[in-house]
Amino acid sequence: MTVVIVLLADPGHVQPWLAGLHRVFEIGVGGVVGMACAILILPERALFRLFPHCAKTLRMCARLLELGRDGLLGRGLDPGEVDVLNTQTRTALRAADARIAEARAERAGWLTGHADPAPVVRNCRRLWHSVIILLRVSDRPLVEPVAGRVAPALDAAVAALGASMEGLAARLDGAAVPDFAGRMATAAAAVAALEAEAERLKAEGGLDVARSETLIALYSAVSACAQVRENLEDLVARYDEVKAEGGEGA
Repeated sequence: MTVVIVLLADPGHVQPWLAGLHRVFEIGVGGVVGMACAILILPERALFRLFPHCAKTLRMCARLLELGRDGLLGRGLDPGEVDVLNTQTRTALRAADARIAEARAERAGWLTGHADPAPVVRNCRRLWHSVIILLRVSDRPLVEPVAGRVAPALDAAVAALGASMEGLAARLDGAAVPDFAGRMATAAAAVAALEAEAERLKAEGGLDVARSETLIALYSAVSACAQVRENLEDLVARYDEVKAEGGEGA
């Protein structure tokens, strides 16, 4: 279009310097209009491109938690799948880190009013590290009768935590999750039940003859689930802060 205008224009009726001045003015107006449209009408902010990476991280962490649980309960463990998921999680978090710098630049330039999204990404990374606690002992299956006693509670905790992570991932992708508070409450109750079962097993003497490897694996699993729950609650709080302070589209 610019080429057509230049070819069809007749600058002969004005001085060359005046024609150049008009052209510079037109370019300036076009730039201002384009920037206004980008900011006010069709913004593509870094914040909106950051949260999908966090959502992907949560979904992969949910799957890793399931794999760790299966390995701990002697249901089989695929190290190859674990490695692939860990690599993809690391990549997603690095991509989110890159978007943080862009989002901060937008805030510094007064282009957006949202809160700093760095705590959201930081809590995603902490949640992943909590899942790794379980993965580190997943190659040492619990022995009976410990495995049989804790399996129902561990299954319930992992399922509830996975549902909460999937719900939060959907929110990060911009979807509405009406029952999200209920999912979080269910996860908290399931983790509390797992902790209570471990303490009950100890009080009944069920761990008196257990080997050190079994004790380490059991309490690592309980600790991992508890930390994942705490990380999830912190992550929800940080996300809600960003959303409340100008990230409504997130």
